[in-house]
Amino acid sequence: MYISKEEAKKMIDNAPGKIWVDSFNGITFIHTKPRQISKTEGCSLVSQSETINYQDNDFFGLLSLEGIQEIMIHNIRFPSHCKMTRKTDTP
Repeated sequence: MYISKEEAKKMIDNAPGKIWVDSFNGITFIHTKPRQISKTEGCSLVSQSETINYQDNDFFGLLSLEGIQEIMIHNIRFPSHCKMTRKTDTP
């Protein structure tokens, strides 16, 4: 789903762990090696983008940023707040 820059920045700021970015060419689909970035750098990339698509993958969130570089899409991944329940044996 498409979200605003403000929503994307808030998600990055509230992420409980490391932030990772990778990019891929929209024509060849060749990906770059993921690298860890700071929350400040992530928010800066969001500011430069034209459109932002968010995907919730239970354990991590994915922001796909378009419009930073021609034919390149930048993906920012971060842990999401998920509640994991543990099944226990009860008598």
